[in-house]
Amino acid sequence: EPIPAATAEELTLSDGRIVCVFDSPELVAETAVAARAAIAAKGAFSLAVSGGEVATALATLSKQPDLDFGKFHVFFCYDDLADLPSHSEACLNWLDACSVPKNQIYVMPKLQPEAAAATYTASMCMLPESVIADSAEGLPAVDLALLSTGDDGSCAGVRPGSSELSKTKSGEIVLFSEQPDRLTLSMDFMNAACHAILLAAEPSRAEAVSKGLGGSADCPVAQLKAPRTEWFVTAKSFATFRASQ
Repeated sequence: EPIPAATAEELTLSDGRIVCVFDSPELVAETAVAARAAIAAKGAFSLAVSGGEVATALATLSKQPDLDFGKFHVFFCYDDLADLPSHSEACLNWLDACSVPKNQIYVMPKLQPEAAAATYTASMCMLPESVIADSAEGLPAVDLALLSTGDDGSCAGVRPGSSELSKTKSGEIVLFSEQPDRLTLSMDFMNAACHAILLAAEPSRAEAVSKGLGGSADCPVAQLKAPRTEWFVTAKSFATFRASQ
């Protein structure tokens, strides 16, 4: 597919990860392309989203032409079970405007954390393959995962030094923690996605980008290796890594 017009530069690393350097990264066009392709091929589009920058970046998705939001199935990469801020952010910024059917928005259930994790796992695994097919490892593979990182190199809800990171390659899909009660989709889940885009645009993300692209073992974003993995960065957030090469 052609590089979006706003892309200043595209690089492919030796491990196949793609780095797109933008003046101002935006996710809407990429999401629309992926959605149209999935709906044309199998009649549904499955999307897993982070909150924060990703929710804000999707604000104009409802204005994209020829998108059948009735075929969208939306999952959340993490949420606090008490007040569901990721779900609320998505509704405020883009979900409500897009009118995705409520029964196709998979909100993390307000249960005890272990039960919530089991319930959310089942909600994905019980869907037909036209919505979520299985990866080669037998994990549910969404069509697109839109992920964010923090200055610490976290990947969606997986943080450095966390129990969630230590469970990478365990085959678990939904991980839970307590105090606060929280669910997080695992690195295994994110790596099973057909296509993953990591948004790391802020200048303060430069160290995280450098560690992540450099393969630092304790950096969650370094573990993101979906079949198609793209990093959306800016010249400033990419500068530290570029200088190290």
